[in-house]
Amino acid sequence: MMRLFTPSLPTKYEELYHKNGVKFVKGVKIRSLEAGSDGRVAAVILENGSSIEADIIVIGMGAKPAVGLFERIGLNKTIGGIQ
Repeated sequence: MMRLFTPSLPTKYEELYHKNGVKFVKGVKIRSLEAGSDGRVAAVILENGSSIEADIIVIGMGAKPAVGLFERIGLNKTIGGIQ
């Protein structure tokens, strides 16, 4: 989210979610998902071998925004977003 918003906005949302029990795991790769006896997700197995119990999984895939047009017109990139 840092590429899309000023740094303070995603930090505030991450803190809010964390206070409500959401665990953020960043920069890791998923090896597999394990299902429980009911067929629903029960755990995430990471490439480093660690396991995280889970009821729900939200996977964020990064995307790089096309900003060439804004760079060509001289948009102020020092603020980290559109002013």
